[in-house]
Amino acid sequence: MKKRRYFKLFIFIAAALAVILFLNMPVSSLQGINYEVRALKMPLYIKIMEFFDRDYQYRQIVKGLTYKLDSDEKKVLAMFVWTRKNIRRIPEGFPVVDDHVLNIIIRGYGAGDQCADVFATLCNYAGYRARFTTLTAEGRRAKVCLAFVRIKKRWYVFDAYNGVYFRNKSGALAATEDLLAGDWIVRPPGQIDIDYAIYFNNRNLSVMDKLARSNIQSPLRRLLYQLKNAFSRPCQRTDK
Repeated sequence: MKKRRYFKLFIFIAAALAVILFLNMPVSSLQGINYEVRALKMPLYIKIMEFFDRDYQYRQIVKGLTYKLDSDEKKVLAMFVWTRKNIRRIPEGFPVVDDHVLNIIIRGYGAGDQCADVFATLCNYAGYRARFTTLTAEGRRAKVCLAFVRIKKRWYVFDAYNGVYFRNKSGALAATEDLLAGDWIVRPPGQIDIDYAIYFNNRNLSVMDKLARSNIQSPLRRLLYQLKNAFSRPCQRTDK
């Protein structure tokens, strides 16, 4: 009987040590400062704790913005307005820092793609599939970063960085189909001098329904994403 108890105790201690060693395994998180990327080292348990903390913070922000609103449009526009007000342009002389979406929110400033990333992340947490992309126009150097949000099987376009969204002539939010048909007007009017029409074409507005960083901020989605990647990788040959 004593041998059995000692054996169980040994198994418990060995398992606890294995868990401790696993959680202290060194990992890294990437951070870009002025477009120079560096790896920040940390133990795995710290990275896991920070991941769940960010998840909680996103949920709290979205809950506070949407809990009294009764329509998809109101909820999305509430997150759009909040992003516009809270993510300001990078002040002159400040570094361009690229890391986690929550850190962009805490700093309160970011570049165009970072602003779009914040908005798309909040929309995903509110239950709307969203992503962002930088669009180019043929023969033009100018680019614009737009967020795409899916509401009831249709995609809608927002420029959170410049505070612009689009409505069709009937007053409803303009979906990508409306933009391609030329049935759109800028809201608010006169907000910024950008010729959005040069970016609205089939190539730019064909939204690929695949995961992006904004879609995988929650722990469950990130886990499913990592598992999918692990099992979809091609087998490596071992006879080389």
